[in-house]
Amino acid sequence: MSVRESFYDFMIENTLTEEPQQEAEVLGNVLGEYEPGIGDGWLAHRIEAGIRKGTVRIAKDDARNKGGDSMIRRGVTEDLAAVAGIQYTFER
Repeated sequence: MSVRESFYDFMIENTLTEEPQQEAEVLGNVLGEYEPGIGDGWLAHRIEAGIRKGTVRIAKDDARNKGGDSMIRRGVTEDLAAVAGIQYTFER
């Protein structure tokens, strides 16, 4: 059975917070909580897609980033865009 490329995105988006997190931590939390049956490489690919579409943001210059892993946080979501009155097209 195949699913859309963006099928697992909700898992990432539900795991992200407003506070910066290491990408590896987000990946581990998604794999541990949801047990999606896919590898971390695919989830990392979907995080990159989220960065391109704005649902994931790179948190720059975070003091906790000691290991060089990307620090990421929640980006713009449809609900947030609607509340803020932002015109934004979200990929489906």
